[in-house]
Amino acid sequence: LQKIFFVIGIVVSFVGMGLFSLAGICTRERVAQSLEEPSLLDSFKYLFQNKPLMLLILSNILGALGGISGIFQNYYFIDVLGSASINIIIGIPGTVIGFIAYLMIGPLKKRFNNKQISIWMSVICGVLPAITFVLGYGNMKNMSVMVPLLMAQGALNALFNGVRMVIPTEMISETVDYMEWKTGKRSEGMSFSILTFISKFTGAMSKSMGTGLLKAIGYVTSSTNAVVPQSMHTQRGIFAMYTIIPGLLGILGIIPLFFYDLVGEKQQKILKELAERREKTEKQETEKPVEADTQA
Repeated sequence: LQKIFFVIGIVVSFVGMGLFSLAGICTRERVAQSLEEPSLLDSFKYLFQNKPLMLLILSNILGALGGISGIFQNYYFIDVLGSASINIIIGIPGTVIGFIAYLMIGPLKKRFNNKQISIWMSVICGVLPAITFVLGYGNMKNMSVMVPLLMAQGALNALFNGVRMVIPTEMISETVDYMEWKTGKRSEGMSFSILTFISKFTGAMSKSMGTGLLKAIGYVTSSTNAVVPQSMHTQRGIFAMYTIIPGLLGILGIIPLFFYDLVGEKQQKILKELAERREKTEKQETEKPVEADTQA
């Protein structure tokens, strides 16, 4: 296992960074950058002026409640199924199918806008673990039932969650366009920094919640034994915290999205007017040296 993880780490590092470098090699700036740096106060003003961005932030915070599933995952495999290693086998279909998710984005965007895709993907990813809970409740300790069931859930979740993880980043770009249209200034750095901070904050929040919930369901630990037999009540609580409860809590993240309005005619109007402004600005910048030479 040490050799496997070492080789995988090296390969993923080189391949991943190689692909990531394409963002710098192939990307071209759409607009001229300003040398004027915003102050800290301006950054906070920007945040509160950008209503669509605040809705996305609130959506991420509420959706993070579903993150407790990851906290209870190992507890389920160790204390209920009795094998932590089985998690590797269960994760294989999701790992493979996860790559297919990116191929779905193009066809979906031809029929639906980002708001609709985000809402429906969140609902599906919330319903899947609830279905697993219902089908597996009576057999939560039975590997022959739970392994194929969790493999199916993992595969479907990877398919839909892969789409859900990409679309919000594009929606952040929409909020940047919105603020440029509204104020004449772009703040990509501010917007994506906020998104990064929120993801770290919500990750810490879900871990804290998971720790507190372990005590609530009666989880027992020991200073002498790594694995302590848990009561049936606690095992059922772990199974619920791993499946249905985080699934339903995660759906709460769609509530702010219902008020997100950078779609349809409004979005097209913003993009059209921004393109006209940029074209006008570029033309003015191009004509400046000509005028200076004529005057000379």
